[in-house]
Amino acid sequence: MVKEFQIGGEKVLFKASAALPILYRNLTGRNFFADVSDNERSLEVAWCMYRQANPDVQTDLEAWLDRFSFSELYSALGDILSMLTESMKSTSSAKKKNVK
Repeated sequence: MVKEFQIGGEKVLFKASAALPILYRNLTGRNFFADVSDNERSLEVAWCMYRQANPDVQTDLEAWLDRFSFSELYSALGDILSMLTESMKSTSSAKKKNVK
């Protein structure tokens, strides 16, 4: 899933796919699934989603955060993380096994 969000007057592209946990581990050295629900790590998750959508941009976390004001980024963060949650939902229905 790829989406564009407005952050401080700038259009910023984010992506969430099955490769995100691997990219997160490669960029941060930590476990995505352990960190994804940690509010303190949410900016790092968003940064990895940005890096996934923009693979040619090799900016580090601090430089990326420096582009935005605190309030601009946090006002968009809820929508960015909602996109991540939506991308993690299963689209298939559970199949019931016939047990005899």
